[in-house]
Amino acid sequence: MTRERKSIGILGGGQLALMLAQAAHDLGHDVVGLIKSLDEPLAQLSFVRVLTAESLTDFARSIDVLCFESEFFDLRQVEAIRAIKPEVSLRPGIDTMLRLRDKLEQKKLFETLSIAQPDYLELRESHFDSDLAEAAQLFSEGFVVKRALGGYDGKGNFFIEETRAATQHSGLRDFCERGFSESSRLYAEQRVDFDHELAIVAVVSASRGEFISYPLMLTKQVSGACQEVWGPAVPMGVEAEYALQASRWAMSIAKNCPDLACFALEFFLDREKGLLVNELAPRVHNSGHFTLLERERSQFHNHIRSLVDESLAPFNPHGFYLMRNLLSPKELGSRPVDPEQVEELKVLWPGEFAWYGKTILAPGRKMGHVSLRQEDAKAIEKARLDLESREPGFWGRLKA
Repeated sequence: MTRERKSIGILGGGQLALMLAQAAHDLGHDVVGLIKSLDEPLAQLSFVRVLTAESLTDFARSIDVLCFESEFFDLRQVEAIRAIKPEVSLRPGIDTMLRLRDKLEQKKLFETLSIAQPDYLELRESHFDSDLAEAAQLFSEGFVVKRALGGYDGKGNFFIEETRAATQHSGLRDFCERGFSESSRLYAEQRVDFDHELAIVAVVSASRGEFISYPLMLTKQVSGACQEVWGPAVPMGVEAEYALQASRWAMSIAKNCPDLACFALEFFLDREKGLLVNELAPRVHNSGHFTLLERERSQFHNHIRSLVDESLAPFNPHGFYLMRNLLSPKELGSRPVDPEQVEELKVLWPGEFAWYGKTILAPGRKMGHVSLRQEDAKAIEKARLDLESREPGFWGRLKA
């Protein structure tokens, strides 16, 4: 089958844009990226034409399809692109992206679709003291205050364990005042006593009436950032009903938001309440990087297929998967990275080593990932320990 070659525009230049561009190139399409600076990961790909905001008109005229690296985009740029070239296909649609990047709007969607989630209460700026006092009473065993806009990798969350003093907590007040000043709504969410954190990635192609979901996976977060993804979860001990429920919920969201392409749901497995959705990402997602082990059946390749109205490639798991994010440790601080040294140190890792080409280390920053496949669950657990033990040596030699 001969594919129609498309010019795919990517809004953003980080690691997700990098992997999207590689997938688009694999599938025979051209890629143009709109980036902020030439030191972003996307700019390192020789086959990608990268432009900055000063060349927005050129960018708009050179693309057939536009997609988002993340939900943190400049709406004015999208509006300008559509004004210059109205026929540009956009997926997800702008209304869907604006809706789903707001976590309170996500919660309303979950309620509409009867998707279980932790209890929450909006903290209105005009009634902040009374709302906070109500949250402290409702969630007496602890709660999290979250920004509806702008939060990621644990940033934008404030944890409260001693609820009796919540209304007097100066740090919480500063956090909330900053959120309100940056035009974000806030809400208090009940702390969840979970056994596991889980995630599922799905892809919808409404034009072709297709939907696929990848396996439900176990995840581990450190300070709010994803450190590990492994699974499939069911053969690792998670009940099959939860995997079926996660896929059904993803399908329900896809039907409600048919202009989505790839998206992800993150869950808590509560000890009493069962599966609870934490949040939705309306894009390719860190928890789906393991899918790159299956080459052109990855989340990135299927996202591109959905954008250009090609049939999705079903994902059939082969064994078990493990992905570990390489999060820059705090003790290294902020400092430049020597790419030649990274290249030398890749031999320290088994499996597939991906380095994003970021030029500066920063505490907690996602610099790359390692992924591998094993034949059984025991081998995956052994591999988890192995990767964890290798990481200090990697960062130590990088520091030297």
